[in-house]
Amino acid sequence: MQATTALLYTHYNSTVNLVRHVVRDTERASYRLQNKSYIEDFSLKTDFNWALGEKHTIRTGLILTAHHFRPSTYTSVDEAVQGPESVLMNRDTWEAAAYAEDTYAPFPALKINAGIRYSGFRTGTKDYLQPEPRLAIAYSLPRNWAIKASAASMSQYVHLLANSGFGLPTDLWIPSTQRTKPQLSKQAAFGVAKDFRSGVTFTAEGFYKTMDRMVSYKEGSTSLAYTISGGGSWEDQITQGRGWSYGVELLLQKKTGRFTGWAGYTLSWTKQQFDKLNFGRWFYARYDRRHDLSLVGIYHLNANVTLSSTWVYGTSPALTMPQGQYWISNNSGLDLLGSDKAYYTGRVFEEYGRRNGFRAAPYQHLDVAVQFHKKKRRFERTWEISVYNLYNQQNPFIYYFDTVDVSTDPKVKKYENRLKQVTLFPIMPSVSYGFKF
Repeated sequence: MQATTALLYTHYNSTVNLVRHVVRDTERASYRLQNKSYIEDFSLKTDFNWALGEKHTIRTGLILTAHHFRPSTYTSVDEAVQGPESVLMNRDTWEAAAYAEDTYAPFPALKINAGIRYSGFRTGTKDYLQPEPRLAIAYSLPRNWAIKASAASMSQYVHLLANSGFGLPTDLWIPSTQRTKPQLSKQAAFGVAKDFRSGVTFTAEGFYKTMDRMVSYKEGSTSLAYTISGGGSWEDQITQGRGWSYGVELLLQKKTGRFTGWAGYTLSWTKQQFDKLNFGRWFYARYDRRHDLSLVGIYHLNANVTLSSTWVYGTSPALTMPQGQYWISNNSGLDLLGSDKAYYTGRVFEEYGRRNGFRAAPYQHLDVAVQFHKKKRRFERTWEISVYNLYNQQNPFIYYFDTVDVSTDPKVKKYENRLKQVTLFPIMPSVSYGFKF
């Protein structure tokens, strides 16, 4: 028997700032919204491994995690005057799980892995318990072919809240509560694999996954709406629904020789359906990626020099974009005081089409690197020179609308809203140094 015990600590903290400058005639105003997400975890994990002869290997384990959540802390600033802080929650939760699995090989061509994981989650006075069975089977065929199949049931007690709009990504991780139930999923997969004599391996796998109790903002709500509205519970702004994902994954990999690498491609669909979103009709999830391609090449020039390159290409996230705007006035504009000016006040409203119906340009970039290795007496050092995004692809980070004057007559003003993008991480060379004992 072998046993390992680990004490783990993880900390996640993200901050998103939105600064807007409004200029009207000679007046200028600045507004700032700050969004924070905070998770802190302490975990104790123990695993046991028993080798019961040549046919059975049994693994068991326990894990206990204490979560601390403090999501969505907002600060608004108007002309350097800090507004009140709003914290959606400041909550401690507990998560525990125990698992057992048996890897059984009744004969050399067949391997069966069967197991179960039983998890629990406590939030406030509410307890959730969920069994998670799983099964995987692999069978070797003649001529170095193999087939494999698997099925699993899983639960997730921490939810990702992602806004579907076109502004700054304000994703938040929130725990399950008495009202917000854990997410459940079931997945099945079937695949084939082939080992070639040249050291090349090919695998193809199809999968289908269903998801229940997924979390999303309600129509008109975002992570910033809580601060702006200044009332109600954050749980009043979210709703739960279901989703499903399916597709095929292909992988061609070379592991031996001076040149190694792999080519991977995934074709998939991810859809969601919420009774309170998109009139109850299904829509593509924000992180639905139709195509995902990666090419990696590594060439060992000699014992001391390694060349590598990586190219990735993928479908961009699905976003919800406004299709038009209209103005609703608060009054008729009639000046009751009899002056020669009429004042119009009102608000601009945006009209949206199908949820997540907009796709940005595909995401892609090429990275190259060269590594210089040197073995010293007591350690090995490595210098690396790399270039990220070699051809400076302008991948969009966020989209926004900007009002621009499109008039050709300097005496006449004509304004239109134009869609613009913000790009991060252009071509970036770097030099790094590392060593290992």
